[in-house]
Amino acid sequence: WTGTTSWQPAATPSERFHRLVAADVVYYLSDVPALAAAIAAHLLPGGRGFVLVQCRQWTGALAGERASAEDLVAALAPFGEVRSFDLIGHCGSTEGKPVRLVELLRQES
Repeated sequence: WTGTTSWQPAATPSERFHRLVAADVVYYLSDVPALAAAIAAHLLPGGRGFVLVQCRQWTGALAGERASAEDLVAALAPFGEVRSFDLIGHCGSTEGKPVRLVELLRQES
């Protein structure tokens, strides 16, 4: 991240991939644009990124600053086709909990 409001990666990544998989990486709304830009920067054109997002009910003083799968979907939209699917988690901290799988099909350059 460049530290500006443009939300562009600081540099061209040294590696780009056909597939990218991440889980439990969406927490703060202010981080979502940079996360989306980093995901897109690391995907080759036509590549697919998958992010598993827990469906949490945030409480407390910082609840208004927390992000959701819907926030990630909106942030990824400029980079390609985005879809999301409701699922139930079956491992680790997601066991038996509702999750959303967010998928980005990176647009061709």
